[in-house]
Amino acid sequence: MRGSIMLVAEPAPDSRLGRNPRHMPTTATTKTLNRAALIDWYRRNRARSQALFDLISEQAYFSRPIALRHPIVFYEGHLPAFSFNTLVRRGLGHAHIDSDLETLFARGIDPHESQTDRAVRDSWPSREIVQRFAAEADRQVLEALADGEIDQPGHPLLDRAEAVFAILEHEAMHQETLLYMWHRLPLDGKGGHFGDGFGPLVVPSELERVAVQP
Repeated sequence: MRGSIMLVAEPAPDSRLGRNPRHMPTTATTKTLNRAALIDWYRRNRARSQALFDLISEQAYFSRPIALRHPIVFYEGHLPAFSFNTLVRRGLGHAHIDSDLETLFARGIDPHESQTDRAVRDSWPSREIVQRFAAEADRQVLEALADGEIDQPGHPLLDRAEAVFAILEHEAMHQETLLYMWHRLPLDGKGGHFGDGFGPLVVPSELERVAVQP
């Protein structure tokens, strides 16, 4: 039925058994998920990420504020690439947008100690290319959330819409990563203004997964 999907709640972990709770027998309940709420959650995630990237000046875009992490450019491509690769490509089996960019933003580029700043910059696509790729990835993810078969029992990625929750939680996790990267940037690397209206991210109550005690 278009407009909603059914999700079986997961059992609570049992550390005494040392087993993955999703493989344990349990008495499960069901909850109805509203696709509109999933779409709203995804859009809010993307808007918050965009507000964070809008803070970054052009000169800082290819920098690595934390030496052991990728440059900032990677993360602007990685967030939509992960969502597209997980839900649309591997989950639903749809065609590539750009296989090279999908791979690049899944893995990144291992930095070489001898690389100059210019060499690092030349290794990555321009900001315009990254944002164009991100826009198409977002379009296809939103299309999948609206109309795709995102809940397929027995599917390794789509059973109980697991891929959907993975991409939503992944982006929120990386937003915290970005914040402490931004904290390490010099002031001249942060040239934007974080817009109003972004309070704590709250998961809509109808999308909460309720643990069922075994």
